[in-house]
Amino acid sequence: MKKIAVLGASGFIGSRTIEILEPESEYNIYPIVRRTSKTYLISRLGLNYGIADATNYSELCSVFDRCDTVIHAILGRPWIIQKSIVAAYQAAQKMGVRRLVYLSTAAVHGLNILSGTDENSPLHIRHPLAYCNAKVKAERKLLELRDRGSTEVVILRPSIVFGCGDIWVTAFANSLILGKAFLVNGGQGICNSIYVDNLVQAIKLAIAAPHADRQAFLVADSERVVWADVYRPIAEALRFNFELIPSIECYNDKFTVKERILEILRSSELLYQMQHFLLRSSPAVANQQSQPQLVLTSQMASLYQCQYKFSIEKAKIVLGYEPAISFSQAIQDTANWLSAQIKP
Repeated sequence: MKKIAVLGASGFIGSRTIEILEPESEYNIYPIVRRTSKTYLISRLGLNYGIADATNYSELCSVFDRCDTVIHAILGRPWIIQKSIVAAYQAAQKMGVRRLVYLSTAAVHGLNILSGTDENSPLHIRHPLAYCNAKVKAERKLLELRDRGSTEVVILRPSIVFGCGDIWVTAFANSLILGKAFLVNGGQGICNSIYVDNLVQAIKLAIAAPHADRQAFLVADSERVVWADVYRPIAEALRFNFELIPSIECYNDKFTVKERILEILRSSELLYQMQHFLLRSSPAVANQQSQPQLVLTSQMASLYQCQYKFSIEKAKIVLGYEPAISFSQAIQDTANWLSAQIKP
């Protein structure tokens, strides 16, 4: 039985990974969280778990003991993204972990992915969004470490991961309820979606695929989906008339000075800690920020204007990936879940 460590086990993707893989007899799932307050799901499933800071090499060494595979599903600010991947690989190498599966993002290619982009397209760190640059740097560093180490590396690049409780669905639902929802260009931009259960399927394949070491894979649902396809069932589940949602005509994704300052803040550990302190000192502001809503920033405008459905052919050939759940079924299941959670 393979011991599989899930780093970032309390997050949206990490927790769903645990739920799906835990019942399978070939795996001994070992969730890793930063705080004991994040262990509700783990306790419900009766799993043993580890406590570790994802950026702390020594703590990760202690929880990676006797692990066959580490699934790295950490979210966070750009500096956390870069620190955690170095600490995780070095700890995995030290403890003899066979393979590290890294959840990167299709955003390493930018938010408005250009036509023809695939896994062989060159990456750069000139993206306006600090998150995209941090993910590129993390991938590069991971492959550098792999060249000097023996722990194998598989990189998955999902784009818009949705499902029950994800931020894309909840932000749109909250915005509907508050009367602040909107579409960009009628919601006709392509959404390179992937249902979270299909992503977990790709993770499962990445654990064992024999020829996947040192490779990156774009993963998504099979269907060509536009944002209106995502948001319409959500609006209908909450009994809102989708046709009445205002559409913003937007063909400009240049960053404002304010947005550039915010990106500097996100990419700096020191400035982030200062912001975090200020939010803790102002509960009203912190509570407001805890409720995700749609905001038309330049980066969101760029994302909503995408006109390219990227190919998942490489993942199909090398990993044997084929989305098991259709988009229509996935979005309807998500909408049904939401209607039971939120009353407009």
